Amino acid sequence: MTAIALFDVPLILRDRPGGNLRNLDVPGVLLSATGLVSLVYGFTRAEPHGWTDPTVLALLIGGALLPALFVLVEARPSSAPRRSRRA
Repeated sequence: MTAIALFDVPLILRDRPGGNLRNLDVPGVLLSATGLVSLVYGFTRAEPHGWTDPTVLALLIGGALLPALFVLVEARPSSAPRRSRRA
């Protein structure tokens, strides 16, 4: 899903006036999407494999840590302030 989104976003941005890839927050997209997918997949695998399965635990821990890392990355000030586009 993330790969499809990363492939389609440049096509969508190309169609919009002023849209470019410099405005795309790739680390934010990757961290948030991967964290949410890990969490959902961990819960899905827990039912057939049990909560103590190493893969389930790794997915659930990763699903909790990646969104926390997302918050840290997004809280860090960027080198250039972004301008808000007003319609």
